[in-house]
Amino acid sequence: MKVRLGVILIILATAQTTVYLLGMESKKMCARLVHFDPRVGMDAIGVALLFAIHKAGGEWPLPVEWVTVAWLFGLGILLVRGKNVVRLYIASESLMALASIVACGIAWRMDIHSSHGFTRTALVFTIATVLLFSGVPLMFAFRALATEPNRSGPS
Repeated sequence: MKVRLGVILIILATAQTTVYLLGMESKKMCARLVHFDPRVGMDAIGVALLFAIHKAGGEWPLPVEWVTVAWLFGLGILLVRGKNVVRLYIASESLMALASIVACGIAWRMDIHSSHGFTRTALVFTIATVLLFSGVPLMFAFRALATEPNRSGPS
C-alpha cells in the first residue's frame, strides 16, 4: 500500500509540474490553468510571505509551490523505496490541503470579482483539483496506516 501511495504521489507531483510549466508558457494559459492549481493555498501563503519580492502583475507559480512539488516527489520516492514516511506525508499534506481549503473558502465567501479570475464557478474546478490531489492520496495514506502491523513491540 505504501508503494502504491508513493507512485500516486510521483504521478501527482508530475501532473502538478506539468500544470505549472504550461502556465508559465503564456499569461492566457496561466489564467486558465491557475484554476487547476492543487496548492492554491500555498500560493496565497507564498504571496503573503514573499510580498516584498513578488513582482507586480503576479508570477505563477511561486517558489513555495515548486517546493511542494519537490517535497511530494521526494516523499513519493521514499515510499516507493519502502521508507515509512506515511505519517510525515499525512501531516504535510494536511497542512497544504488546509491552506488550499481556507483560500478557496475565503474566495468563495468573498465571491471575488471575475477580473481576479476566482469566481464561484471557476472555484469549482479549483476545489475539485484540491480534492483530487489531496483527498485521494490521503485516503490511500490512511489505508496504509490501517494495514500497518502493530508497532507496540514485544510484550
